[in-house]
Amino acid sequence: MSNSETMQKRILLVIRHGNQGDATLKEALDMAMVSAAFGQSITLLFVEEGVYHWVKNQKTDFIGVKPYCKALEALALYDVDQVYLCQESLLARQQSLSYDTVQSLGQSALIDLMERSDVIIDY
Repeated sequence: MSNSETMQKRILLVIRHGNQGDATLKEALDMAMVSAAFGQSITLLFVEEGVYHWVKNQKTDFIGVKPYCKALEALALYDVDQVYLCQESLLARQQSLSYDTVQSLGQSALIDLMERSDVIIDY
């Protein structure tokens, strides 16, 4: 096993908060891109209110922020291609999955994802 393989961590970034005018998602995306640039395995998981970041045609001007949908769609350019939404969170908020770059996971798959992660960071 090479030195770079032993140093690589499986980092799971869990985004729980919606687009409420703060920098939470921007911080998570910055962390994802920087970590990926340093060869770490990055997975993003959107749960609870975080699933709202994936709602198309968001109107966020009234809270003074831009929607991050374009940045989220570009994650693959930074080698961040493991992006998931919590299926229960989508159903509870009556939202549907409308992007090909992300998939929804059920409860058992979410638990498995968390167990396989070396580091979990909650946003």
